[in-house]
Amino acid sequence: MKSVLLDNRLVLNGSVFYMDISDMQVEENITLTEYYLTNAASATSFGAEVDFTAIVADGLTLYGGFGLVHARFDSFQDALGNYDDNKLPYAPAYTYNLGAQYRSPAGFYIGGNVTGYGKTYFDKINSASRNGYALVNAKIGYETENFVSRQDIHQNPAGSVLPDEGLPHFP
Repeated sequence: MKSVLLDNRLVLNGSVFYMDISDMQVEENITLTEYYLTNAASATSFGAEVDFTAIVADGLTLYGGFGLVHARFDSFQDALGNYDDNKLPYAPAYTYNLGAQYRSPAGFYIGGNVTGYGKTYFDKINSASRNGYALVNAKIGYETENFVSRQDIHQNPAGSVLPDEGLPHFP
């Protein structure tokens, strides 16, 4: 569902999904120390996502989103065990983001956002995981048609501020 409302000042998007996965690529152990990447598992994933972008005043935009996912093995076993109903690796239970940006007519801008992820498992056994966390980002800059200058600041989950050096830029 996609909607543009309030004289093009509000965009709302929403979606639901269901995936019935067969022949999923997984690491299948054939012994305690040997494994192969193989198409051996079946899984189900379903969820919902919503997001918005709102122009709340001249130059000021708010945006955000939230997603929920339920992703589990339906059937998967190997020499080390049975993983039926375990959560799929690298599929956080939820994600979210919320941010704001102001752009002045003179070319200056400032913005910030928070992006969060729920608990994520890294293996089929569901023994290795990372708890949910949030990243905080801020940026300030100046741009014209032919010139851009900006400084981004990122805060990692441990709370230390990271300079923008070496991080990817997405306009």
